This record gives sequence, structure tokens and C-alpha cells, in this order.
Amino acid sequence: MGRTTELRRELKRVFLPLLEGKGFTVDTTAAPAFTAFRRKAVDSVHVVEIQWDKYGRPRFVINFGKCPLEGLYVRGQLVSPSQVYAGWLEESGRLQPRHGNSSTNWFSQEKHWLRRLLDVERLRQPSEVVEDLLRLFPEVEAYLESCVVGEHIRIFRIQREVPDSGSRRTSA
Repeated sequence: MGRTTELRRELKRVFLPLLEGKGFTVDTTAAPAFTAFRRKAVDSVHVVEIQWDKYGRPRFVINFGKCPLEGLYVRGQLVSPSQVYAGWLEESGRLQPRHGNSSTNWFSQEKHWLRRLLDVERLRQPSEVVEDLLRLFPEVEAYLESCVVGEHIRIFRIQREVPDSGSRRTSA
């Protein structure tokens, strides 16, 4: 069994049904690195992703954003909203429990280094990590509905190329 297996199972058991209940559909095309969820809203498609640590450690972050209903131009090609990822969007966000740029600030089973020295168990229970996510996920929903930036949200913006024929283009 891999290092992320139990955490992935707990997310599948608890978080995926929550998203499906909110109208999101799952896309595992980029698995195991990413699992994407999308739902159509009035004026956009909401994109939410689970991004896993690239070294296989039991940690993940939530990326999200809004894609125009017509899709997104990527390298001159119109990409359907059903294939767009949050990082491609002009504006996207990231939900993580702690501030900082490294994956040590992501949702993680790994305990803080001091706790690892003092505790017998090196890892937190998967249910604890998912509880943290459930507690903070309303910040993502508030952003998707009203563009409210919560305490655990980071917003990223990329510069788009100037449209040459009225279409929106990006160099993602």
C-alpha cells in the first residue's frame, strides 16, 4: 500500500460525495497527480482540484477557479471547460491550512517536526486531515459564489496575451 492510499480513501469516502452533492462531476484524467471536479454555474464553470504532492508524500492542496462557459484559449486552441485545469485560468486560487509557498503548508498527514519528535505516531489520521479540509472548504465556496477571499485562500493571476480576433487567449 502506498503512502497516500489511506488519505485518498478517506477523501473518496467523505469529500467526493460532498462535492457531488454540490453538483460537481469528477474527472480523473490527470490522476494520480490531480483529481478535478467541475460544475456549471450561471456564468462560468467552477473548477476544483485536489493536487497531490509530487513526491508521493501524504499531502495535498485544493486549487480552484472559474472558467468561462465558452472555454479557454490555450496556445491558440479553444479548450472545453470540461478539460480546463485551475492553473490555466487567468485567476485561480489555492486553499491550504497554513500560509507559505512550500507543500509543507498543505493538508497533510505528516505532523509538525516538533510533534514528530515527541509523539510515537509520525502521521495524523486521514480523518483528521479531511476534517481540516471540510472546515476550510466553505472559503472556496464563498470565493466561487462571491469572489470573497478567505484567510486560507491564495489568489494567483496570470497575464493573458492580447486577443487578436476578439477571442481570449493564454499562454498556459
